[in-house]
Amino acid sequence: VEQTSDGATVVEEPVVETPAPENTEPQKALVYKDVKLLENLDNTDSYHGFATSDCAELLFASNRIQVNGKPTFQCFAKDLMKNSEAERLFEWNGNIWTPEITPDKNWVIFSSDSVKPEHIFLYDMNTKHSMNLTSGNSKNMMPSISPDGTTAAFVSNRAGKYHIWTVNLFNSSKLVQITKGNVNDREPRWSPDGKSIIFTRIIENMKVSHIMSVAADGSSEPKELVSGNSRNWIADISPDGSLLAFTRSMKANGSNNTIVLLDMNTGKEQVLTFPGIYESFRPVWFADNSGFVFHVNKKSGKCLYKANFVRE
Repeated sequence: VEQTSDGATVVEEPVVETPAPENTEPQKALVYKDVKLLENLDNTDSYHGFATSDCAELLFASNRIQVNGKPTFQCFAKDLMKNSEAERLFEWNGNIWTPEITPDKNWVIFSSDSVKPEHIFLYDMNTKHSMNLTSGNSKNMMPSISPDGTTAAFVSNRAGKYHIWTVNLFNSSKLVQITKGNVNDREPRWSPDGKSIIFTRIIENMKVSHIMSVAADGSSEPKELVSGNSRNWIADISPDGSLLAFTRSMKANGSNNTIVLLDMNTGKEQVLTFPGIYESFRPVWFADNSGFVFHVNKKSGKCLYKANFVRE
C-alpha cells in the first residue's frame, strides 16, 4: 500500500487470470423453481445479500450486534454449504451497507457512515486493515465490484445529483464519472462481461424509475432496458446474460414490491410470486446461475431468501 503525492491510495493490483473459453453449445433456459430461506433472526434486519464467487458463502448486513450501545449494521458471513450460524467478519465503528467481496475473497467493499456523510471503504481480509476509497463532503454509497475484481461502481452526489461513478480498488485516484445530467441514478450492477453497468434512473421519486444500461467506461449514453410508468429498480443480470431480475413496486405509492424477470432475448416479463412472501427486494445473482439472493420485509424484521433456478 502506498500514498501518492495527492493523497490517493495505491495498492499493487492482483494478476487477473483470463478465464478459459466457455462452452459455445446452446444452453437450456433458466427457469424459476422454488424459494429457500437463507437467513432469519427475529427482531433484527438482515439484508443486502451477496454470494461469494464460489457460491459457498453469503455476505450480508445485519443490525443484530450493538456498537457503542445501539444496534448497528455490521458485515456478516454465513457458510451456505454447512448452513452454519452467521458470524461477523470484522468489527466496524459505524453502520455497514451493501458489503461485497472480491472474487479472490481478499477484499470486502462496503459503504459506511463511520465517516460522514457516507463513504466507500475497502477491508483487507488478510492484513485486517482498511482504507477509504472515497473522502470529502459528498455522499458515496452502493458499491458494486466488477467481475474481474479490480473496479467498483458506486453512487455519489459529488457532482450535484446522484450519479454513477467508478473507482479502481487499488488506486483511488482512478475515478471516473459514468452518468451525468439533471437526474438521480442509483444501484449500479455490472454486466457479466464487465463492459456495461446496469442501474436505476429515478424519473419520479418513489413512483417511477427505469432500469438503464451504460458502457462501463462512460463512453456511451445510457439506454433503457425497462421503462414504463412503474417504479422499476434494483436490477441484476444473470451471469449467463439471459435474465434481468429487478424489483417493481406494484402500487403507485411505492409499496407491494415484487421481483420481475425480463428475458433479455425475447423481451418477455415474468412476475415472480413467492409463497407466504408479500414484498421482496434487491435480487443479486449467484455466479453459477443457480438463482439469486433477495431480502423480504417481515413483522419480525428483514430476512434473506434465495430464488432457485434450473435449466429447462
